[in-house]
Amino acid sequence: MTPKRVASLLSAAATLCVTLLLSWGVHTGQTPELLRRLDLWIYDSWVRATLPPQGSPQGSPQVTVLELDEASLEKFGQWPWPRDRVAEVVRQVLDTYQARVLAFDIVFAEPDRSDAAAIRERLDKVPPSADPQLRRELEALLQSLDRDTALAKMLEGRPVVLGYYFNNDATLRTGALPEPWLPADMAAEMQVKPLAGAGYGANLEALVQATGRAGHFNPHVDPDGVARSIPLLTEHEGMLYPSLSLSVLTLLAGDKAVVDFGRATTPDGRDFTESLTVGPYKLPIDEKARALVPFFGGRGSLPAVPVAAVLEGKADPALLKGRVVLFGPTAPGLKDSRATPVDRNQPGVELHASYLQGALTGQLPSRPYYTEPAVLTTVWVVGLIMLLGARGLRLALFSFVSVTTAAGVLVVGYGMWAQHRAVLPVALPLTQIAVLFMGLNLLGYLFETRTSNAMNKLFGQYVPPELVGEMNQDPARYTMSARATELTVMFADVRGFTTLSEKMEPAALGELMNTLLTELSRVIRADHLGTIDKYIGDCVMAFWGAPIDRPDHAAAATAAALDMQKALTALLPSLTVPEGAHIAVGIGLNTGKAVVGNMGSAYRMAYTVLGDTVNTASRLEGLTKAYGAAIVVGESVRAAAPDGFLWCELDWVRVKGRDRPLAIHEPLCRLSEADAAWRDQIARHEQALVDYRGRRFEQALRTWSELQAERPGKLFELWAERAQTYLASPPAEGWDGVYTFETK
Repeated sequence: MTPKRVASLLSAAATLCVTLLLSWGVHTGQTPELLRRLDLWIYDSWVRATLPPQGSPQGSPQVTVLELDEASLEKFGQWPWPRDRVAEVVRQVLDTYQARVLAFDIVFAEPDRSDAAAIRERLDKVPPSADPQLRRELEALLQSLDRDTALAKMLEGRPVVLGYYFNNDATLRTGALPEPWLPADMAAEMQVKPLAGAGYGANLEALVQATGRAGHFNPHVDPDGVARSIPLLTEHEGMLYPSLSLSVLTLLAGDKAVVDFGRATTPDGRDFTESLTVGPYKLPIDEKARALVPFFGGRGSLPAVPVAAVLEGKADPALLKGRVVLFGPTAPGLKDSRATPVDRNQPGVELHASYLQGALTGQLPSRPYYTEPAVLTTVWVVGLIMLLGARGLRLALFSFVSVTTAAGVLVVGYGMWAQHRAVLPVALPLTQIAVLFMGLNLLGYLFETRTSNAMNKLFGQYVPPELVGEMNQDPARYTMSARATELTVMFADVRGFTTLSEKMEPAALGELMNTLLTELSRVIRADHLGTIDKYIGDCVMAFWGAPIDRPDHAAAATAAALDMQKALTALLPSLTVPEGAHIAVGIGLNTGKAVVGNMGSAYRMAYTVLGDTVNTASRLEGLTKAYGAAIVVGESVRAAAPDGFLWCELDWVRVKGRDRPLAIHEPLCRLSEADAAWRDQIARHEQALVDYRGRRFEQALRTWSELQAERPGKLFELWAERAQTYLASPPAEGWDGVYTFETK
């Protein structure tokens, strides 16, 4: 199995495990608290990003907050106010300013502070035989001072909703609850399980009886301390009680309005209640009858009127007429503030006002019935995308896929919210992406490290580190298995080794050879990225074109051969050699097809090359002595690297083991290093070769003699001798000008 396939299987297994685990969590509701908080944080950011311009509610304003603010308290005294003043607020709001509904985000749990109780006590002590006129006067005085009764009379028959609250302590119960809204069993049948309240703080019984309508103003506070929703229904002793907002909507819908639980069926066949309908108002709820608040901004984002302005008759009628008015505290000293997604200190009355504004204008957010299936689908789609992106555990591709997928999930979730105010939890798929990204990257790192170590172990001793690093980018492409490919093979032999071995101690000879071979190998590996095959005594065998394919293998090998000669020239002055010893390096290069791979026996394997190309390269190295050349290459090398070098044709030869003639050449230098005189001499030499092969031996002899005088060397001397020989004794008919070597 290839490394790439192993990596793909590992990534598939990891992705499947994570996806199954997260899917199980969604289906069973076992989402970790950390993910729930992440979803809440994302939800808050979406709410803030989609607030109306300048925090004003979209659509026609339907709700006004009647503020019990600092200015009103300063003018009319601390709270609680006398009930006759509260009654005056009711009269002004409903009669003078003609509000549609007045709701109290305040509890009247205790009797009014007045002298009525003392007068009643004194009246009870008056004997029946006392003056009837005095009794009547005391009764009248008592009635005028009974402000709770006066408030109750003011509330009778008016569109007023009182407020109260639930708590978790069954021993703390004050005031009187209104009539329950529905039996709790009805909600249970609808798969709704409202939150329960054990104790309560409610209004005076006389006030409750006068209005007949009340609703609790408890917000729902999430684990992070932020209020984002209100429970429309709360269960208490087997009965359901509405929230303040729901009671207002019920009043607006009329007493005969139909109440219905909106049902839906999930793809897996489960019934799901997603809304509560009261007359014309469809109110999205969750399984605990909680409703998300549509925030329009922070403190003061909704129309507001100070209660002092109403009492003084100075309020703007346009802010009250025909509107739902919520009377509640906004003064910081009354400590009725909540942390919300848009404000860390928002008056509680504004939560109910915002909800009513959204309900009346059709701007309520929701968690649709398809939320769970959508999250499950997203998890599986994300898993599939991540699986495809993680194939082979390639970091760059996987990073791009991960970032793109995460952005896609966020765009879809935000689009659902911005367009439809539908909440699609995205923390789970985002966490899935993060977990898979980190986990598979770690797995990829470990796998890559293991593969890299294996690659280094396989090729490190042959191939330059730069090439090993490149091979690690796609290790599946490189194996030790034998394959046929085109490459350029080099044999570089140290001349004078026999003399050195006779005149030097073994240790000194070994040190000298190590120095020579190290420098030659450095040029091959570090400078020209060649692959060292082996060391054969005083000879280095190397090749280019494997294990990494490179189209310039012939040019790279030629450049390496030239630089090896330069490196040897630079190194020689620092070497200590016996007197009379001479060190040189003969190099043979050949390009062609060869078999490369791990070959050998069960006892020892080696990464090497085999084939006629290799044998010919070895033969060419041996010809360097015959022609006095530092480097001899086959015709295929010059054909593969014709540019960039100054070439000198040496001969047409038949080497031992080959019947086909072979043109051999010597690269003298890079073209940039060749002077005009040298180029002219090479051109004249090649013309002499044409004359020689055309049997114009006298003309060829004259040219080579001139070249030998200008630049003494074995090559021109050899050709002059051959021309002289054939001039004296011409060759037989059929002569092809090819020289045959009978030895290696």
